[in-house]
Amino acid sequence: MRLKGSAAPGAVNPPSLLTLLGSRCRKRPHSSDEADERESFIKGKAAHHDLGNHALSGAMVEGCMSYQDLQASPEQRSIKKRFREGDASQKTPPEVATSRSSWIEDTFSKRECVKFIPSTRVLHRCVPVCHICQNLIRCCCGRLIGEHSGWDSCPPLSLITRPGQEVEECWSTECHTTASPTDAYGTVDFQDSAARVCRAKYVRVAVDSKAEAVLQLMLREWQMDRPKLLISVQGGSENLVLPPKVSQAFSKGLLTAALSTGAWILTDGINTGVSRYVGEAVKTFGSHNLRKRNTVGVTPWGMINNSNNDLVGKDVFRPYQHLGSPLSKRACLNNFHSHFLLVDDGTTGKYGCQQGFRRRLEKHIQQQRIHPRLNQGVPVVCVVVEGGPATVSTVLDYLSSEPPVPVFVFEGSGKAADLLAFLHKQTAMDRQVDAGLQEDFLTKIRNEFGVERTEASDIFGLLLSCMDYRLSITIFDSESVDQQATDSAILTSILKGTYVSPAGQLSMALAWDRADIAKEQILVYGQHWQRDSLEQAMLDALVMDRVPFVQLLIDNGMTMSSFLTVERLEELYNTPRVPTDSFLHHLVEDVKQSSLPRGYRVTVVDVGLVLEYLIGGAYQSTYTRKHFRAAHSLHIQNKGKARGSSGFLSKRRRRAVTTGPVRSPPRPHFFRTAQPYKYKVGWKHT
Repeated sequence: MRLKGSAAPGAVNPPSLLTLLGSRCRKRPHSSDEADERESFIKGKAAHHDLGNHALSGAMVEGCMSYQDLQASPEQRSIKKRFREGDASQKTPPEVATSRSSWIEDTFSKRECVKFIPSTRVLHRCVPVCHICQNLIRCCCGRLIGEHSGWDSCPPLSLITRPGQEVEECWSTECHTTASPTDAYGTVDFQDSAARVCRAKYVRVAVDSKAEAVLQLMLREWQMDRPKLLISVQGGSENLVLPPKVSQAFSKGLLTAALSTGAWILTDGINTGVSRYVGEAVKTFGSHNLRKRNTVGVTPWGMINNSNNDLVGKDVFRPYQHLGSPLSKRACLNNFHSHFLLVDDGTTGKYGCQQGFRRRLEKHIQQQRIHPRLNQGVPVVCVVVEGGPATVSTVLDYLSSEPPVPVFVFEGSGKAADLLAFLHKQTAMDRQVDAGLQEDFLTKIRNEFGVERTEASDIFGLLLSCMDYRLSITIFDSESVDQQATDSAILTSILKGTYVSPAGQLSMALAWDRADIAKEQILVYGQHWQRDSLEQAMLDALVMDRVPFVQLLIDNGMTMSSFLTVERLEELYNTPRVPTDSFLHHLVEDVKQSSLPRGYRVTVVDVGLVLEYLIGGAYQSTYTRKHFRAAHSLHIQNKGKARGSSGFLSKRRRRAVTTGPVRSPPRPHFFRTAQPYKYKVGWKHT
């Protein structure tokens, strides 16, 4: 007797059919209720051994579901379904997303105020605190009493200031906030950008987060390209209106310099002030590719409009409206930035906590190498547009740092930028300010910033301190006729303001792939160059595939016949290249009919064998001839003996060898150059 549900003789059993289908079947859409009914049906039939197995297999075939899908919860099945169907909010597998989320939550934290300290000296007259006081009295962090974490109605009586008591405690982030794992990170989608897709990565980080972890997040998790230049834009954060010529020069020059060099642009990230002009520049002159829009906004978390409602969530995809109320004191995120670091110090509605975090991040990036082959750090430049008194202090901090950060000032943008430009021109000769001019300058400071005379004198002192580093300050006048292009002026200010040697400047231009900058500012008439520096630059240009630099170095006296020795040629053949680092090794293995050991170095003899193998029997390479092989083997043996002898020679023996007459053994011509060997008359070819 055959059990009900089993296959008839000669038919295909359900398990065999499932094996044939495998995981290629796509699960058809169904609701969670249907899934629960299917699971209950399967569990009810599982009491019968054979019948249960066939019923389970039949249910899996019917719904095209795997056994893991049936065992998973409806939420897990929904996540896997979105991933298989290519949901925009689920770009990575659930396992990878989970590990990434756990790393972010373990590494970064948020800050919340846990102690209420009134920001006003007006003492409470009602105990317990009434409903009116809860909506009027704010803490020093900027929040009301009921907005503090863990307080649903009113604070404990011990925290209420009674009549006759004085508030002596000063609020601080270190003492009155607590850290907890961050709860806001993911992708933000700006809704009102119909012309192009504007999305950005964001994360909420504490103000004391480590710069190393933040850079790791940007490079590994966000997969940003390593920066070859860091452009930090400083200036006005409120309503800013630039003249048309200044706006055009700033927008086009900033984006041209960033895109041509592979730079990161750091701003405040809000939709007002100079950050809005940076966003407009990205919109007009930038790229649509998110990976090429490396515009990072370092924004205070407490200044974002409706941040608690819009951005809170772990590894989420959030729609965001960047148009806020004009009456609100908070700001919205700019929709043309690609990444946001939302700095949280436990306050709300207060600006400025991001500056220290931003400077630590910039200094850490400055210590990174501009390219794996180049022993040069990432250069940083500060671009100043307008700005208030805080901008003057920031500029002085950049100039007085070690090494100094060059400052590029847009004259004509207003306020702090114009004051810096005016004082820079007045102190060009004797670096002194006349008494009459000083009084007029103080009046100008008071009119620009709306401050009293005492504060104006302090700002004047900061401006004079900035002039002590005048060589690192570049004033750009967009109204001038003979002014060079803005992007070239920004890059030139970096070369002149960082006090780097000519070889280091050439390395920076090589990393940027800006041969025009090297031709106009570095490889100029009268500059003395060591031969080793130019040869190293030529080697780097060949490895980095900088064809214009190779031509530029040849035009400046570099000859390939004296540069391209056999040793350098073999170094080029063995330099790892990501796309084709193993292609030559595969060709050598095909020629030798054997696998190469790990760490094998390709020689010019191997290259000659490969050429003969590819061209055919009608060609014989110079590198495969008998005399070349013998001389090459002798050269390798002599080089190995020279390396080995340095290990067992005594100090007296070494001193005798170094002080005695040095006689270099005669070497054939091919060891000096990689040109084919020229035979003398009467020599026979082998």
